[in-house]
Amino acid sequence: MRRKSLMVVLLLGLLAGLSQVAWAFQPDNGEFLRGRVIAVQGEALQVETLEGRVEVLAGPEASLLVPTANKHPPSPEDIRIGAYIVAEGKRDEGGTFSAETLAVVPNKRFRSHFLLGRITAIEGTTLRIGDNGRPLFTDEHTRFYIGLSYPKEVDIEALSVGDLVLAVHIPLTTAGLGGHCHHLAKAVIVVSKPELRHHLVYGWVSAVGDETMTIATRRGEREVITTPDTRFRIPGVRKPTLDDIEKVRFDALIVGEWTPDGFVARRVIAVPMPQNLAVTHGQVKVIEGERLVLETPFGERTVITDERTHFRVGDEESFPMNVRIGDEVVALGSLKDAALLAKLVVVAPE
Repeated sequence: MRRKSLMVVLLLGLLAGLSQVAWAFQPDNGEFLRGRVIAVQGEALQVETLEGRVEVLAGPEASLLVPTANKHPPSPEDIRIGAYIVAEGKRDEGGTFSAETLAVVPNKRFRSHFLLGRITAIEGTTLRIGDNGRPLFTDEHTRFYIGLSYPKEVDIEALSVGDLVLAVHIPLTTAGLGGHCHHLAKAVIVVSKPELRHHLVYGWVSAVGDETMTIATRRGEREVITTPDTRFRIPGVRKPTLDDIEKVRFDALIVGEWTPDGFVARRVIAVPMPQNLAVTHGQVKVIEGERLVLETPFGERTVITDERTHFRVGDEESFPMNVRIGDEVVALGSLKDAALLAKLVVVAPE
């Protein structure tokens, strides 16, 4: 029972987190689902997702996290209409999603994958952000820019301690592993406060109208006006329009200007998260050189490390030799030949 409870905590930590949710990740077996509950009937939830309406079954074996419930354990009937949920489970051939774990999270946790702060240290390819030195990892796929209105692409060497940066990142929340949050940057933009104040809106695209978008930001919802002159950029879409934003619902960076009518977009840059990333979590059972075998809720999973893999114990930088049999770990990386090639391995502190 303790084993199952610990794994549920690890998974719900990844799902519901303390500050961000790792939406980009797909588990190595099964999948994640997120959305807003629009109906509840017994064990069945009707959930509005980015892909449309999905029926979610939360049966007696499902582990539920419902902070507003008045009883323990909670039941699906404790979930309120309009609540936002994240769940892990599997779909059947008819599209019904059977949840193994399900968490109700505040709407604020659906905010986007952006990090704003000043660089306090540069350690190789890792940037330290803010007074607490939060690590922001970069890799060969990270793009670096200076400026918003007319961004200039640069290398990481052009960044300096003290720069104010806006990072588009993939969050890996490890609540249950000391509550620490790690970020892998997709893009890092050096900005100024005047640019942020007058020329930028960024966040999750929560609604799309005929000529407008509603953006969920850290300071609440903002309406953005588009015009025939607004330029859209969506990776993989040729000559994109506002209709394409509505189809996919990305995070977005919007560069424009405040006018008496509101914020008018000059450029809309959609920020889809990479789809080839994977995450797994479990207890280390085997260590063979650069190969780890984890016992997970879905059986044994192989994790491959190499010289590019970052290791941490909680929030402290670590080394491969500090991973031991019996450790609880979360590994982030990409799938390769049925194994996970790790970019980051986080060990639960004792």
